[in-house]
Amino acid sequence: REREQRERDQREREQRERDQREREQLEREQRERAERERRERSRAASAQASGPSVPHATVPLFGQDATVYVNGRPYIKLEVIGKGGSSKVYKVMGPDRRIYAMKRVKLKESDSETVQSYINEINL
Repeated sequence: REREQRERDQREREQRERDQREREQLEREQRERAERERRERSRAASAQASGPSVPHATVPLFGQDATVYVNGRPYIKLEVIGKGGSSKVYKVMGPDRRIYAMKRVKLKESDSETVQSYINEINL
């Protein structure tokens, strides 16, 4: 009986040790994940706060109209890469310093069908 009790006690100790190691591993993973998320948020906030690296004065092509704001975010026009009847397509640099194509459409004299086609294009 004593032997059985010792074996049972031993199994319980081993199980507690395994459980403890698992808890410690989970806690480590949670801390690492939280730290990665904190660093990513910090990097994103820093990139957004620093803005574009190209000063406005270095883009003389469009003068004072070099910056276009979309949803409050600044984009710097670099060059015209296409033209159409009621639109122009610009190569722009976004606040994340990536290059994008931006289409600027003049809808003042457009009929409802043309306006709807541009809305459909945006929704793509």
